[in-house]
Formats: sequence, C-alpha cells, structure tokens
Amino acid sequence: MIENITYKIDSRTYDENLYCDMRVFLTNKIKFHYNHANILGKCEWQVTADYHTVYVYLGKRLRTFQALIEGGHWRVSLPIDGDIWIVPAGKTFKVQLQGAQFQFAELRIKQSALNEFSTNPPSDLHLEAKLALRDELIHLGLRQLAEVSEEPDKTDMAFAASLLETMCRYICKKYTASATTSSKNKSYGPLTPDQYVAVERFIDEHLSEKITLDQLAKITGQTSKRFLSDFTQTAGKTPIRFVIGRRISKAQSLLSCTAIDITDIAMMTGFSSHAHLTSTFKNLIGVSPSQYRRRLRET
Repeated sequence: MIENITYKIDSRTYDENLYCDMRVFLTNKIKFHYNHANILGKCEWQVTADYHTVYVYLGKRLRTFQALIEGGHWRVSLPIDGDIWIVPAGKTFKVQLQGAQFQFAELRIKQSALNEFSTNPPSDLHLEAKLALRDELIHLGLRQLAEVSEEPDKTDMAFAASLLETMCRYICKKYTASATTSSKNKSYGPLTPDQYVAVERFIDEHLSEKITLDQLAKITGQTSKRFLSDFTQTAGKTPIRFVIGRRISKAQSLLSCTAIDITDIAMMTGFSSHAHLTSTFKNLIGVSPSQYRRRLRET
C-alpha cells in the first residue's frame, strides 16, 4: 500500500534545447512526473537510470522523433497520443527530436516496488522493454494522474496514491518477466529484433500500397496466424493498427515539413481518399489534417 505521498512543482533542463516544467507525485519507491516540455531546436536526450521507467506521450507538437532502448533498434516515427515506452532499469534510453512543445507522463518504479507489487519471485524480476506500446489502461490512468497534478489546490492525495498504486500493480502484473526464463534473443517479444526491424522496414517502404497480413508473415517465415499473435505481443498492437499508426505518422511528417496537398498526402500514405485520411487522422490525433497543419504554422 502506497503511503506518505507528496506533491511538488519542479523543473528540469535535459540539454540546452529541452526544458521541462514538471508536476510530481512521489513516494519513497515510486515517482510520477507530468512534463510540459519546451524545445528550442534539435534535441538529443539520453537517460540511464537505476529504476524502471514508463513514458507515455500525451500530445502537442513534434516535427521529428527517434527513440532507442539499449539492445534494440531505433524507432523513427512521430509518436501518437498514448504511445508508451517501457525502459527497464539499467538500460539506456536515447531520444532525438525536434518540435516546439510536447507533453509526456513519466512513471519511475524502483526495483523494490516491482518486487512488492509482483506475485512472481523477486530474485531476478524485471520489466520488459517496449517501444511505442499501446495499452489504454496505462495511457488513461497516467493521463488522469497528469490532470489531477495540474490542480494542486484541488488534488486529492488519497485518490492520487490509489491510482498510482493501481497503475504500478497493473504494469508489474502485465509487463514483468523473470530474467532466467526470458529468451536472450527476444528483446521486445516473440519476434526477434531482426524480424521486427525487417517488418517495420517493409511497412515504411510500402506505405502508399496495400499491405496484407500474408505479406508481413512471409517476411518472418511464419504462418499468418502465428505472425499475428507474435507481432501483437511484440509491438503491443495488431499489425493493422501498427500500419495505420505508421501511415498517420508519415502524414504528420508530410504535413509538418512540406506544402504537399492533403489529397496527395492521403495517396502517399496509403489512404483511399482525402476523407479517409481525415477521419482516421482526427480519430487518432484529435484534429483534422488541415487543422494540424494550421496549428503548426501558427507556432
């Protein structure tokens, strides 16, 4: 049970081009940070910590984004609201980005808390690394903590402590593994890093085309049924949701960095029409492509 939770407002400079205002809930084993980040130029950010970290992207404006967890591969695509990164203790997390502002939640979990909340033996327990995971319970739970942290005068500390503990217990139950039972060649799930990179590369190179499950399964040498299961466990989302996310990320990049007509962007990113891109984009990003481009130009 989480006790003695406190709240504070803080700030941090990650490098000369990245500054964060933070709202923080903290205990002796767990910390939650809601970060409002301001970017002045191209930023490179690298962290190696002795605690496990869960990051959730909560929106605003980025122009480019690349992320790497030690032992894995670079992920080069703009994040979508709710994307999650799980970085195990001791692993280096590198980020390269450009933009104006963005918001993210950060949950720091000490190993002692992991041992306390997990039902598995504590001797070699660890969190599994995840890149751009989709898990709506984590997303919405940490977003709620972020919203609570914005109103310190109205903050119900008992509610914050209860929600914080619920999030930690859920993460520990779903994303922990034993080091002695984890396969050494599986960095992020059932697919090996080489298989995952090959699939990701194929998708990025064929975004303007129809991409089928059979095509992707063939890359890994698996049946479609096995690939669907293995890819979903590795990426945290089904192949079709992953492809849609990559299409939207590419559309975001083109909207940000070019003056290409939105209908042409729809064709370039595999959508059947301007209307198809608009409905999907608005569903995932919260605004239409034209509104997104207009907001970028206003900053």
